[in-house]
Amino acid sequence: MITKLPPSIYSPDQLSSIAWELDKLISILRKEAIRNSVTKSKLKGAEIIEISPLLTDLLKASNIAQGDQPKLEKLYEEIKSLRDNAPSVHIILAAFPVTSIKAQIVEWLRREVSPQVLCAFSVRSDIGGGAIIRTNSKQFDFSFKSKLIDNRHRIGELFADVR
Repeated sequence: MITKLPPSIYSPDQLSSIAWELDKLISILRKEAIRNSVTKSKLKGAEIIEISPLLTDLLKASNIAQGDQPKLEKLYEEIKSLRDNAPSVHIILAAFPVTSIKAQIVEWLRREVSPQVLCAFSVRSDIGGGAIIRTNSKQFDFSFKSKLIDNRHRIGELFADVR
C-alpha cells in the first residue's frame, strides 16, 4: 500500500507517533460503527477528528480517506512493520540541521540506499563538525574530532604560524 514515504516522514519516532495516532483513529471508527449499527444513524465523527500533518501527508501519499477503516487498519500494520524492519541510518551532527538540510539528506538516502530508509538525527557538540553515520552494522566517523585525533602529530604544524 505504501509505495513511497512522503519526505516529511523520515524517522522511526515519527512512524511510532503515526502508528499511535492511527490506532486511536481506528478505535474511534470501530466505536462509531457499533454506535451506527445500534442507532441506525450516520455519525461523521471520524471525519472531523483533527489529525497531525504527518498522518495527513501519509494518507494523501497512500490515497486513503480518513474514514476508510479497512484501509487504515492495513496501513497501521504496514507502518508497524516498516518501523521495525526498514533500513535505518542514525546521523550525528555537531548542530541540529535545519529542515531543508534534513530533507536533502533523506532524499539522497531514499534515492541511493532504499526508498523506505528511515533516518534519525541527533546532536553531539563534542564532535566539532562533520558527521558520524551509523547503520545497524557499521559506523562511519567523518567528524572533525576524529580527524584531529587521527592527525595528532600534525597539530603543531597548524599552530606554527599563529602568533
